[in-house]
Amino acid sequence: MSTTGCSASEHIEQPEVGHILPKPFEVTSLGDGSDALNPEENVSLDLVASAVGYMARIMSGESTESVFGFPLFLARRLGGDAIAVEAQHLIDGIDGLDDGSIINALKLSGFGDRFLADSESYRPLEEINPDEATIQNVRTMVKRSLRFFDAYDVKSPVSDTLWDLNVSTLRPTEAQTLQLLMGWRERLHSPLTWWHDFKYLGIYNSRLDNVYRIGVDAIPDDLINEIDRDVLGYPE
Repeated sequence: MSTTGCSASEHIEQPEVGHILPKPFEVTSLGDGSDALNPEENVSLDLVASAVGYMARIMSGESTESVFGFPLFLARRLGGDAIAVEAQHLIDGIDGLDDGSIINALKLSGFGDRFLADSESYRPLEEINPDEATIQNVRTMVKRSLRFFDAYDVKSPVSDTLWDLNVSTLRPTEAQTLQLLMGWRERLHSPLTWWHDFKYLGIYNSRLDNVYRIGVDAIPDDLINEIDRDVLGYPE
């Protein structure tokens, strides 16, 4: 699957104008958007984003062990074997899109990679108690993500689009589009040559149920050079 991950929003410092604007992206609506979801959730947007990403991967065929390998590593790092055993128990309880599985995924999302960037944001498992509205929203967004995967052949190893998946309440921001552009440029500098063939950059927002996509040929060369030089530090 050619994606950069699933996020709520990314906090990347931007210049006044921004490195890449969302406006040139072609927008395609796949459904009813946020109007069909419950208006309030009782856990953070970051936890919901991670849980939707985790569950979409599992429901599309990945094993729970591979999907939650990194959160389990962080659980052990945070609390040793006792917390790791508790996390493993949650992983073992995930089996589909029932309420219990979604609750477990939301709790496990507390060990996500955002902890490495901001350990103060970590919340103990017992403090993550999603209500029914939150559980329903996660379930709906996972189902939407699976339909999106099928419609755009996202799982294909030869996908022509590099995707970023998110659950933001807003249309793509400059920070999100910069993250996507950075991911593309990093892959172009990678020795793994099958990453060199992307023709499009895309964002799928399962909360809005919208696809945003732009051809890489439409991105100005001077903008690409600026990202390579000033943001990623590649030599000219």
